[in-house]
Amino acid sequence: MNRYSYFVLMLGFVCLMFHPLYAQETEEKEPKLTTNGYVKYLHNTNFIDLEGNTLSVNLIHNRWNFKYTPNKNWTIAFEARNRVFWGEQLKLDTTFANSIDQYDGLVDLSVRWLDRRSLFIHSIADRAYVDYHTDKWELRVGRQRINWGINTVWNPNDWFNALNFLDFDYEERPGSDAIRFQYFTGILSSLDIAFAPGRSDSTHIGAIKYQFNTGGYDIQLLSGYYRGDLALGLGWAGNIGGAGFKGEGSFFTPLEGLSPDSSNSVQLTVSADYLFGNGIYLSGGILYNSNGNNSSSEGNSVGGNSLAASALSPKNLFPATFSYSASSSYQISPISSVNLSLIYAPDATIPFFTDRHLTLIIPTYTFSIKENWDLDIIGQIYAAELLEQYRHLFSSVNIRLKWSY
Repeated sequence: MNRYSYFVLMLGFVCLMFHPLYAQETEEKEPKLTTNGYVKYLHNTNFIDLEGNTLSVNLIHNRWNFKYTPNKNWTIAFEARNRVFWGEQLKLDTTFANSIDQYDGLVDLSVRWLDRRSLFIHSIADRAYVDYHTDKWELRVGRQRINWGINTVWNPNDWFNALNFLDFDYEERPGSDAIRFQYFTGILSSLDIAFAPGRSDSTHIGAIKYQFNTGGYDIQLLSGYYRGDLALGLGWAGNIGGAGFKGEGSFFTPLEGLSPDSSNSVQLTVSADYLFGNGIYLSGGILYNSNGNNSSSEGNSVGGNSLAASALSPKNLFPATFSYSASSSYQISPISSVNLSLIYAPDATIPFFTDRHLTLIIPTYTFSIKENWDLDIIGQIYAAELLEQYRHLFSSVNIRLKWSY
């Protein structure tokens, strides 16, 4: 998308927000425009070996959120992220810009303002939709987040926007160019229909989700078409003895002549979590991925920070047959907290090396400096058995300062 088109799109949404929609003869409240966002500075230092060799990259990340509600039924939203990257990593990594500008939606809403050897400026609109809703149903058209996942780390039911748990700097998560209709059949039940058109038959995504509650459990059933595959899904969330118990799974089978991948895929994850009286929170989970050791499978990408930066697929959520996660957090004080997350995969697929015992260690410290100001220190340590020796692969330390407005 060129710069002129990006400006025209933003101007069009702003004008639309200030133009009332007369869908009803009476309105219960005045039109309301809300704006918010944040500015973040992130310094990332990558330790590429144990000899102390490092690469660094700096990021200024700004987000704009606009939402206009002309009456009780209509909502118009536009949200964009603008990022400025600079540092040593850009000079050495010739694929850096492409790894950032990798959205594959139907409409290109991104702009590369400047693409130089040591400086990259990029913008993308990840929300741009019109929403009409009543007490019983809702219709949303445009770029939006369709979040059908249940678990925290891996989400096999998240067919439209598979999230990457390691991408810690994208809290809002990506959106899809889609049409979505929700019908609320009861207090705890609903029917959800969504369609995200692609550029060809093999890239369309369309699905139906029915959600209901029984025996204290929220259950969801999914069926649809995923990029040339017939897809079926199941998810649940409930409690056992005071501990949260969640799970979700999806099965994909190729439709002849439509899917570029001829193999079936099964993704299944189960997790549990518990909050102790002293404030310590523990969670753990397991993922089964039938495509884990298939290096040609969709979404399979590993190697240092490429795993954190890659766009995942619900057909291949982590490059291993079995993966295990564990996390613990503690609120030190009202303004500070710590978290430690672990991911272990005994048979991870790592290109060009023996692939065994991939371990990720992710410590996090969060401190609220004052109202609307936050400081985070986030580490990511990767280790694995390579060439019959367990060794360090890659590590990063991230210091992030955030101002919200």
